[in-house]
Amino acid sequence: ATACSLDEKVMSYPLPQTYYQTPAQCLSGLNACYGNLRSIYNNKEYFVICEVQSDIMYINRSNQKNAILAVSPSAPQFGSTMWTQCYQGICRVNAVEAAIGRSPMTDEEKAPLYGEAAVLRSMFCYILTSNFGDVPFYREEVTSETNDRIARLPRMSAVQTRDSLIKDLKYWILEKQGLDLMPTNDPGNRQQYRAGAALGLMLGGKMCLWNGRWSDAIDFFGALED
Repeated sequence: ATACSLDEKVMSYPLPQTYYQTPAQCLSGLNACYGNLRSIYNNKEYFVICEVQSDIMYINRSNQKNAILAVSPSAPQFGSTMWTQCYQGICRVNAVEAAIGRSPMTDEEKAPLYGEAAVLRSMFCYILTSNFGDVPFYREEVTSETNDRIARLPRMSAVQTRDSLIKDLKYWILEKQGLDLMPTNDPGNRQQYRAGAALGLMLGGKMCLWNGRWSDAIDFFGALED
């Protein structure tokens, strides 16, 4: 206690405000967002919720599932997992998006990163609005200053949420062409095997159909067809 100073100069601990400086570093941040999708789609309970009442799947033991698949407000089961994983993914996307904005990269370097972030956020919100309808929606980076306010956000109209996401996808894919309009396994695509333009166009078109924006849906699906 008498020999040491309590003032510590940290030399190697990376902070979000200083770490994300290059495309590779920002991609490493976006990588973390994919894990939340895996947690949803790699769980058999998601398939059960979607398909057990259809012709695609059946369970021949009635004591295992009831008419609402044993999912209710008092027993959310996989609904709770879906909600948590989607919002954790959105939180991560927003944090990386904010870091991209702070980085010294050029606009050309930032465009595909912003585009991928927009597609990933849209994917999480697609799952949320499909299963829960109106849900809280936000774009901010969660910090110690914003955390309490964001945690208390009310549900936002699913139509408004989709309109906001459609605007993002239209801007980054159709207007800015931040994502290459080719398969992500194409050697010339900058988004090698990542969430790219095709997924964004499908999500944008689907959300346009839900919101009755027919001409915008044609724009998305037309670009996908081309």
